[in-house]
Amino acid sequence: MGEELKVLILEDVQYDAELMEYEMRREDIKFLSKRVETEKDFIRELNELKPDVILADHSLPHFDGLSALEITKNRSSHTPFIFVSGKIGNEFAVDMLKNGAKDYVFKNNLTKLVPSIKRAITERDELEELKNSRNQLQKALDEKEMLLKEIHHRVKNNLMIISNLLELQSYYIKDKAN
Repeated sequence: MGEELKVLILEDVQYDAELMEYEMRREDIKFLSKRVETEKDFIRELNELKPDVILADHSLPHFDGLSALEITKNRSSHTPFIFVSGKIGNEFAVDMLKNGAKDYVFKNNLTKLVPSIKRAITERDELEELKNSRNQLQKALDEKEMLLKEIHHRVKNNLMIISNLLELQSYYIKDKAN
């Protein structure tokens, strides 16, 4: 994570957002963060900031983390989404992980935030690399199939020429016994 990390923080309490930023600075992460509280602002920053990671509280007065997760899955599915909450229960956390969140961190244990971010970014990068490799393999396979079809076509044409030459040659054979 040598380059500046773009972080979108969905949080209604300024102090909690500052604690998250403090943890990232403490671990020497270079970042640009934007804090939002409403669905409108979240969607705007999702499109404009194009965040590398999203840190979201579970519930806010006018919006909630679950809705933000759904929006993220639909608009920016490659962006890691991490819940950072004080109220989140283990059952809810497991449900959110099943629903697409990369991790959850309790606000009273923010020392786990940076490792969670690093793991999520690493997973995203590895998935992107795997996807690129898969695309390259598919492209190579398609190219090989096209070359095989071309070779098949040329062999077929050459066999047809040989067949025609043999047929022409057969007109000059005088031996009627064969």
